[in-house]
Amino acid sequence: MGFLRGKFQEEVDWKASALNSISLLKDKIKDEVTPVHEHLFTRLSNTDVNKLSKDDPLCIGIIDLSSNKYIIPENNFKSLVGKKADIKNLDKDATVKHVCHNFISKRNEVQKLRKFVLSSRETVTHNQWVEADHVRGHIASGITDVLLQEIKLNALQRVSGGSENTLVEIISRLLDMTIYHLPVDFDVEVTRSERQSIASKNWKIQQKTGSRGNKPDIMIRACFRQKWEEIIFFECGKWGADEDKILHDHNKLTQFCLAGSKELVKKCLKENFYKNYIGFAVNIAGKYLKIHGLIKEKGVKYYLPIIKAKIPLDEETTEEVEEFVHALLVLRNGLIVNLWGIVNSQKRTKK
Repeated sequence: MGFLRGKFQEEVDWKASALNSISLLKDKIKDEVTPVHEHLFTRLSNTDVNKLSKDDPLCIGIIDLSSNKYIIPENNFKSLVGKKADIKNLDKDATVKHVCHNFISKRNEVQKLRKFVLSSRETVTHNQWVEADHVRGHIASGITDVLLQEIKLNALQRVSGGSENTLVEIISRLLDMTIYHLPVDFDVEVTRSERQSIASKNWKIQQKTGSRGNKPDIMIRACFRQKWEEIIFFECGKWGADEDKILHDHNKLTQFCLAGSKELVKKCLKENFYKNYIGFAVNIAGKYLKIHGLIKEKGVKYYLPIIKAKIPLDEETTEEVEEFVHALLVLRNGLIVNLWGIVNSQKRTKK
């Protein structure tokens, strides 16, 4: 009986928390006069908490713009999150397309920088490329080389056999290339699932839901002032993962993003930090890579779908390979902008 009472109380507690989160969101949105805000307010007002899952992002106050609950067209995202929505519109250039065309040729045959550092005086944003075309071309070439190597090693056969760890390793190697020679003067690394997330741990302690953090399948971390901070989170399912697994990982990543941003902002001036920050999360969903970004705009947290690309381990076209490489370059660019923003919004240490 005690166990049943505990489960019932847990059910009551999370639903009460969800109702409170919805109420707070409505209070923040109600004074906005745009049609999309009014539509969103109506959708929130009509939300039945009994039909939500416990891990739904709405329960922790995040409006997931990719959810069917809201039915908001992509061309309205900018009204909600401002210019940050333009990250979705970063252009593709001929240099990358040429590299991807060469990759297709090399793949079919199955054969065969100078580093600069961003100055704190520079201004970088998510809707503009930070690095020059030739730098992105160099990184794109490295990514396609990794892909070709994985194809030579029968990656498709290995991941199709249901090995989640194999897919994690392949993605990790692609990310190692993606963050190669970042224009920063501190260490950035890709870590596998051997460590718990400190941000997740601190979030759980704060929420009184546990004392050990969850372990993302992959994290990108950066070392600021001799301390490693978690910047981007990844979850990875099997190659043929079903929709339930994909949704579970999607929702789990929103929590990682929220915990990660709360951890980072502790070291920064809050207003400066959120001004240009997007909390990135990547879901390796089935045969696709999906990038989302947690954005806080006017006090409201949104989970923005940024890009979806097929992972090209089979017989994909030039366009599909280009879309995948473009996705990783967008992630690299977003990482650079976030790192620059964190460094330039950090609180000064007392001497």
